[in-house]
Amino acid sequence: MLSKVVHTIAFIMFIITGMILPTYGATSSTLNLSGNVAMSSEVVVTPITSVISNLTLNSTASVIIASISAKSNNKTGYVVSLSSVNNWALKESLGDSYLYTLSFGGVDLSKTANSVDLVSSTTKGKLAATDLAIHFVAVSSDVLMNSGDYTDTLIIVISSR
Repeated sequence: MLSKVVHTIAFIMFIITGMILPTYGATSSTLNLSGNVAMSSEVVVTPITSVISNLTLNSTASVIIASISAKSNNKTGYVVSLSSVNNWALKESLGDSYLYTLSFGGVDLSKTANSVDLVSSTTKGKLAATDLAIHFVAVSSDVLMNSGDYTDTLIIVISSR
């Protein structure tokens, strides 16, 4: 019985000392945190629907056809480019076409190829809404153009540098 009492007292002492005595560890520690922000680029084209669905082809006046805005958080920059399916002409099904020029933000676009850069930025940023205007090249009144619908498709793309 005495041994049972001694064992009980020893067990109680073990529990008490375990509760009272502090445990020791390192004097400092670190917690490493990390996160990621995904690359995001966006271009928004707001067409002037009443204009683009009813263009006056024999007029040489400059007409705003859309507003373009863009943004990108790519730290090396972004490019907004514009291309034409019909090589900068409104075409009719039998082949007649009306050539046109474009301006972006009031500046004439130099179209030496089927694609032109509207914006080329070497840093992240935003392009405020900027007007895209069309100007038709005059066709001589001696030329008889086919009656019918003339169309082209413009493609606006934002890409990372």
